[in-house]
Amino acid sequence: MTVDKNEDDLIAELEAGMSEDQIDLNVTFTAQLDAWFILNYQKESIRVQYQRMVAMGKRTEKDPNLKPVIAQFGAVNEEMEVLESLMIDLLGVRNDPESVVKIVNASHYYPSKGIAYTVPEALKTRLLAEKTIPNSDQ
Repeated sequence: MTVDKNEDDLIAELEAGMSEDQIDLNVTFTAQLDAWFILNYQKESIRVQYQRMVAMGKRTEKDPNLKPVIAQFGAVNEEMEVLESLMIDLLGVRNDPESVVKIVNASHYYPSKGIAYTVPEALKTRLLAEKTIPNSDQ
């Protein structure tokens, strides 16, 4: 398979995928949600590694070098913040707060993995923090 596009063309196509007329919001949101769960899993794995190292340090009476683990944890937290910001930006493409709420509350099926994601409550709160749902009486 040959790709006839140069790097600038590929970058332009990647950038265009973030514009309203080029975006499949549900697919993109599902991919972002998948990445969020992967990062969350990494975060918890690092937490377990930290706990293990501390426990081993107590058992062996040696001070473990925790700096790399702490740095990894910080890096994953930062990446999750960036991803959540991108998710908020994506949801901002929709000017209809009710449809945004429906997207966030929906189950998102990821076909190649055969799993459906639901947005955890804490993440929902962060994603919807700036959205207001119009009163149905208005």
